[in-house]
Amino acid sequence: MKKRILVLAVLALCMGGGVLAWLALRPVPDAGPVVLYGNVDLRQVSLAFKDAERVARVLAREGDRLAPGALVAVLETDRLDREIT
Repeated sequence: MKKRILVLAVLALCMGGGVLAWLALRPVPDAGPVVLYGNVDLRQVSLAFKDAERVARVLAREGDRLAPGALVAVLETDRLDREIT
C-alpha cells in the first residue's frame, strides 16, 4: 500500500513539473500593435473663434480627415471691417 502511494505521489510530482515546464517554456504569441476598427460619431463640436460672427464658409465636410490646425470654417468679417475703418 505504501509503495502504491509513493508511486502515485511521484507521478503527480512529475505531471505537475511537466505542466509547470510547459507553461514556462511555451512560445509567447506576438504582441504586435493593436489595430482597432470603427467610427467616431460626433454630433456637436466646439470651434474656438475669437469673436462671435456668422460662418461665411465651411471648408471641411463630414468624414474629411483634417490635420491639427487645419482651417475648418471662415467667419464673416463685416462687423470687424466696420470697426477698423
